[in-house]
Amino acid sequence: GLLRYQLYECNEDKILVSKELGYLENYISLEQIRKGKDVQIEWDFEVILENQKIAPLLLTPFIENAFKYLSNYSESSKNHLYIHLFIENHHLELKVENTYQPELINQPKKAGGLGLENVKKRLNLIYPNQHHLVLVSNGRIFKVHLEIDLLEYE
Repeated sequence: GLLRYQLYECNEDKILVSKELGYLENYISLEQIRKGKDVQIEWDFEVILENQKIAPLLLTPFIENAFKYLSNYSESSKNHLYIHLFIENHHLELKVENTYQPELINQPKKAGGLGLENVKKRLNLIYPNQHHLVLVSNGRIFKVHLEIDLLEYE
């Protein structure tokens, strides 16, 4: 289902929020199975008016990165990921917070690493003056706070 969504349903400039949320829910569920009891994952989507539209796969890099860089301490209570998505009155708000291990991130770069830069460019192209993105790292916790005004885009 994840691959089918990426290949066949994301060919439009905008898609229904409900489809995007379905993809994100499936992705998070898969990661929860993969990570098992080694992490504490909390997530909730609070959406009113799912018939609104959004650029496809725009939110995915934030959630993928949270799982990719999620800490892997032996004590599972130290590995925490929180995802909150709220949409009401054409206003989208995404908050993602994950623990990470700075000693592992500061290792030599592997191929890739363009996810956040690319999503910033997409936000500026698709939602100019309609979004606000804040990325904060305090040494052991990485936070994403994204707000998008979907009204102008529709």
